[in-house]
Amino acid sequence: MRLKILTILIFIVALGAAGFFVYQHFFHSNLPEGKEGAGGISSEGTQEEGWRPTEAECRNPELQQKCDEYCSQHPDACPGWISPDKRGAFSGAQPLALPSKEEKASLMRNYPSTIKAINEGPAIYGTGPGTGGSITNENLEKIKDTGFNTVQLFIMPAQEDGKFYIDPYNESVLFNDIIKVKKSNLAAWVAFTYASGPAPEQKIGSYNKFKPAFLEFVKKISKELEEYKVEYITVHTEPDLIFQKQEWGGTEVKNNLIDFFPSGNIAARENFSGKIINKVTDLNYLSRNGEVLDAALEDVDIVAIDVGPPPNQMNLEIYRKEFDSYQKFASLTAEKNVPWMVGEYWMTDFFQAPSSYVKKNQVQLARASFDAYLKTLPKGAGYTWNDFSTFSLEPNGEATRLAIKDFFSKM
Repeated sequence: MRLKILTILIFIVALGAAGFFVYQHFFHSNLPEGKEGAGGISSEGTQEEGWRPTEAECRNPELQQKCDEYCSQHPDACPGWISPDKRGAFSGAQPLALPSKEEKASLMRNYPSTIKAINEGPAIYGTGPGTGGSITNENLEKIKDTGFNTVQLFIMPAQEDGKFYIDPYNESVLFNDIIKVKKSNLAAWVAFTYASGPAPEQKIGSYNKFKPAFLEFVKKISKELEEYKVEYITVHTEPDLIFQKQEWGGTEVKNNLIDFFPSGNIAARENFSGKIINKVTDLNYLSRNGEVLDAALEDVDIVAIDVGPPPNQMNLEIYRKEFDSYQKFASLTAEKNVPWMVGEYWMTDFFQAPSSYVKKNQVQLARASFDAYLKTLPKGAGYTWNDFSTFSLEPNGEATRLAIKDFFSKM
């Protein structure tokens, strides 16, 4: 009997020791390097009291707010954390139910002869807890009434342990919005965009680490977008601009862009049979670096240029001349026999309060872009306006909406 009791006690002690080892190994391995556990002292000797989150806990919807509160006070203890105001979307909200197999099976592709797109970008995810996204049934009806036939949506992945993923809430919004868009008989255009942090501080890190991880993510998501019969995808929005913001030398930027454009499109085509649109924005850079432009025109269905000059920083005459870039871009793409279009036109950034100048001159500013597009040859394959909410700006929002409706009738 005593032998049995002794055996049991030894087993309990051993189990406790093993449990302590597991705790030490796995819990501490999830903490930022050089830090101790919750309530411990950092390597810098700063006393930190109470709960300290792991990265996995910060992805838990139930702990998101608590994580944000902690990381806002201790940003050095939360590498990679982005504050809610800079995230734009409310990451961590309770995910919506994903569309059923039956809903996906009923979808078909519908390519308009000329793309007339509204880019809702990050607005589809809302701006905070309790805020709805921009793809509502009411907005979709107004979008169709204005003459839009395509909706551009953003995928904004996060990165963890060298891999890219979509926040579960954002993923559920994206796929539900695709269903809404396509059931409204509009084409869906999904654009990938990744760089941690807001522009212009967007950082990618090492290209050799970024490329394989990001393209693996593109392959995975493009397979899902194929199931939803998405018409168009963009592998990365404006890489010509994003890559120049990295801590790379000029030659490295150039070589990486020459590699990325075709590599990204090849990765997408592994699982996606829709059309691919490359989006660029820095025409001066592309004009100086012809090999980069050639790469952007490789293995692509349409190439798009994004143009949104800052209206507050120039008079209307100079502003109009900024859209000479349409003709220059169209001529360059015509040499390679690749269709061109306007990938984005904007007067103000998403979630940015528009200036009084923009509100008062919205129609004139818009017509500068419209007029330039209509006179450009060869004719463009389409045009994209950014953010449907801009048509609510007073005093000229409705007049601007009617102006774009008239513009679309002439395309």
